[in-house]
Amino acid sequence: MTSAGHAGEKGVVLVLFGAGAPDEPMGWVQIQARDGQIHAHGIAAQASALPAAPASRTILVLPGSEAQVKRIALQARTDAQARAGVGYLFEGSLVGGDGVHFAIGAAQDSEGHRLAAALSSARMTEWLDACRRLGANPRAIYLDFTLWPVEPDCVEVVGDGDRAMVAGGKAGGYAIETALAAALLPRWASQNGARINRLGVTIDVSRQWTAPTLPGQPTVLERGTSDVRQTLAAAAIDPPDYAPNLRQGDFAVSGAAVPSWRLWRFAAAMAIIAVLVQGGANGLAGWRDGQAAKTVLAAAERDFRAARPEVKRIVNLRTQVRAMANSHNQADAHPVLKATGPIISAQQAQPLARLDEMRHQAPGRTIILRFSADTAQPLEALAASMRAGGSAVESRDLRPENGRYIVEIQLESPS
Repeated sequence: MTSAGHAGEKGVVLVLFGAGAPDEPMGWVQIQARDGQIHAHGIAAQASALPAAPASRTILVLPGSEAQVKRIALQARTDAQARAGVGYLFEGSLVGGDGVHFAIGAAQDSEGHRLAAALSSARMTEWLDACRRLGANPRAIYLDFTLWPVEPDCVEVVGDGDRAMVAGGKAGGYAIETALAAALLPRWASQNGARINRLGVTIDVSRQWTAPTLPGQPTVLERGTSDVRQTLAAAAIDPPDYAPNLRQGDFAVSGAAVPSWRLWRFAAAMAIIAVLVQGGANGLAGWRDGQAAKTVLAAAERDFRAARPEVKRIVNLRTQVRAMANSHNQADAHPVLKATGPIISAQQAQPLARLDEMRHQAPGRTIILRFSADTAQPLEALAASMRAGGSAVESRDLRPENGRYIVEIQLESPS
């Protein structure tokens, strides 16, 4: 094994491994990008224990238990649009809010699905802070089970200490205590459309593994033990295109996402054009103003096309920008979006209550919510929490249905 000095050499990548929590020492591996050879490895609790590496050659691999990953149908033309819509597609319920960070995989499968990951924004910040304390700034962050090599129609169950990674490739996966991994497999496969013809199980997991009942009864293959970190490090330097890189949006390497501000940059450009054109005079001054207007207009059109690639033809940029700004303002004022805050606060207070349905009764601001729970008490407390928070709510029709209690709540969205 070579010394830590190889981090500065061309082709060597530093891969960090998050432990159970951001404040715990991180494992690290130096790996040669060309051939996957390990140069050095260790554990770092402070900056002096970690080899130096530029951000462009630093990757962080997080435990899969840090996030929830779903395979979802998401028809969006840009990644920003996709991330904005992900929160409404997790289990068909409202999951969004300022406290959740979403990331999506770059590639869609043949059925138009992508992998989407959701995790706490605060937790994501803690992991990045932990990296900074070590003097690292990873250009990419992946969940471990999204990196694990998987053949088509196969799911791999891999032991990693006291937990197991369930890796389904394009279908996603999860990580949990080994004793619980088998019990969750049938439901996960059903929810994410995983086709399992073969199930690979490592020996260290098989001792605690009771094969679950799955459609078609896939062939179970007993795998030998493997060096989990070396396999993940090799996968991290050439990740599958379906694996979500968590450094997106507000956590992108280049800084906070800016598309929402670009619209106002367009409007500013339009204002400049109006002043230049209206103030233009005959002769040289008028010609200069006209040339300046053309330059600003061309720059505004480039920004517009970058932010909204679905707009194929620009006929009147000023009119199209104004229409789009009006549309954004109307969307921000939509009753469903205005109601998001009270709903999330109430669910945080009563996590046993599950939101199953939400309907807006146009043209007013009334939102109909349908919640369910194993017992009636969380549902009664939920309505009380919303009233205590200042929301105008009316609960009705609390009843048992299919083994759960159901309640409908009528909420007047804030104006």
